[in-house]
Amino acid sequence: GKTTTTRLTAAILEAAGHRVAVATTDGVTVGGTIIGIGDFAGHTGHKIALADRSATAAVLETARGGILRWGFFIRPVTASALLNVGQDHIGIDGIETVEAMAAIKRRVTDAGRHVVLSADNPQTLALVPRYGARRVTLVSLEGRSPVVASHLAAQGKVIARDDDAMAMVLLQPGKAPTTIMAFADIPVTLAGVSDAYSTNAMVAAGLGLALGADLPAIRAGLSGFESTVSTNPGRFNRLPGYPFDLVCDRSMNPHAIASLGELLRRVAPSRRRILCFSMPGNRARAQYDEVPRLVAEHFDHFVIYEMAHYRRGLPEGEITRRLQVGLVAAGKADAQISAHVDRETALAAVAKTVAPDDFVLLIADLPDDLPAIEAAFAQWKTQ
Repeated sequence: GKTTTTRLTAAILEAAGHRVAVATTDGVTVGGTIIGIGDFAGHTGHKIALADRSATAAVLETARGGILRWGFFIRPVTASALLNVGQDHIGIDGIETVEAMAAIKRRVTDAGRHVVLSADNPQTLALVPRYGARRVTLVSLEGRSPVVASHLAAQGKVIARDDDAMAMVLLQPGKAPTTIMAFADIPVTLAGVSDAYSTNAMVAAGLGLALGADLPAIRAGLSGFESTVSTNPGRFNRLPGYPFDLVCDRSMNPHAIASLGELLRRVAPSRRRILCFSMPGNRARAQYDEVPRLVAEHFDHFVIYEMAHYRRGLPEGEITRRLQVGLVAAGKADAQISAHVDRETALAAVAKTVAPDDFVLLIADLPDDLPAIEAAFAQWKTQ
């Protein structure tokens, strides 16, 4: 959720009147103008963003890979956030445990004068004593939890979801709750249906407050941001004009799948669900067991493939073999799995398999993959 949260925070600061420099895994922009395209979620992108003296604020996504290779060189920052720590990238670059990953990622929050942390992730919640409750704004999907009550008692702030009103609320010690806005008015959250994107929006609101944005700016920024191929590519983008739901996302790690599964139970509870995906060859072997097990719970038909640049040292056919073995071990029949040598033939297979009213999720790198997707599904286009 780092990129989405970065963009939401930037939208809030823009609504507050700032000219914002933004660095993400997709590129660098200043005042909405593209400065560089590519993965700039690290020191290279940060330097480019900060070099533009016309910017009055900067929002900088920071990935663990860059921290490992180059360190974290900005200190201090006004506010920083850590959304979650999970199993993704465990077993890569010498990081073998979640605790070790948390130690890498907390370098970002160590640099913040104010820190925003998720109360719903054990690794991030455990960092509160490191900074002290007064410096920390917690965000939580459970506004009435004991964790929230304890943090307020320690003089910390909380931004939480009020399930009764389906709204984002600000909780402060000794004050009545302040409604920030309804989730129905925040497009990226799918009216609050998505727990993951609701958390992203709450973190952005917490960062916005720490950076001096008022509530009208927070409302304007969050209400005006939609997750489309152009504004937030690869983050649950619905492609219009088809007689079925065609959604593209780029996340294929255990944490993302768990969030996605809950979302699918709400948006497509009784429809046939088709997943088209692959995995990079450098993921830990345990993830080749865990990812198929998790997706098997949420989808009915699977189209798997591999691409040469995904293999990362594995022999040809090994990625699809591992995925198929994992899906079968999770209880899926061979007839529910279709394996292909590349993305193009995989997309063609989905287009042949899909029927009206199905839900199709493509793990895709947008916007680069969009022409291939549109070509594969051209026969289904209705508008």
